[in-house]
Amino acid sequence: MRKLKSNSGVTMIELLIVAVIIGVVSSMAVPRFQIGMERMRLKTAAKDVNSIIRLARSYAVSDKQQYGVFIDIDNMMVVMYQDRNDPSANVFDESDSVFVLDTLPTEFTWADTDCENNVISFRPNGSANFVGGGNIYLMGQTEKVIAISQNNVLASTGRVQFQTYIY
Repeated sequence: MRKLKSNSGVTMIELLIVAVIIGVVSSMAVPRFQIGMERMRLKTAAKDVNSIIRLARSYAVSDKQQYGVFIDIDNMMVVMYQDRNDPSANVFDESDSVFVLDTLPTEFTWADTDCENNVISFRPNGSANFVGGGNIYLMGQTEKVIAISQNNVLASTGRVQFQTYIY
């Protein structure tokens, strides 16, 4: 009995077809991946503001000193400081010690607060001290993504609630 020779294997044309299919599928996925990266970058920047607010509260409790967060709307900056001059005034001035100075990414085009002097400060017991609603609003946008975030500080406990909406 004679053995037949098997010609099974992959031809060069089959390999090229698979390579073309992989290329087409990956070219369709790249734009979605870029949009996902933009969404993640905007959400991370909004979370950084939330982290600075929480850090100010933690410092106030651990150091038994009043710390605050100032939102510089004109320069799109967030400043965490120790309120040394007049803690009851709820104002950030040059005599206060700056601990964190964070510039918002250029994608953030608008920031606002409903707090007087754009300041939220934390007492040594962790409660918040501000005049107004205790809200910080941010809006960022790229070519394909818009993000709106809100940080709300509860006056009695100093806890921060954070929400981000991405469109």
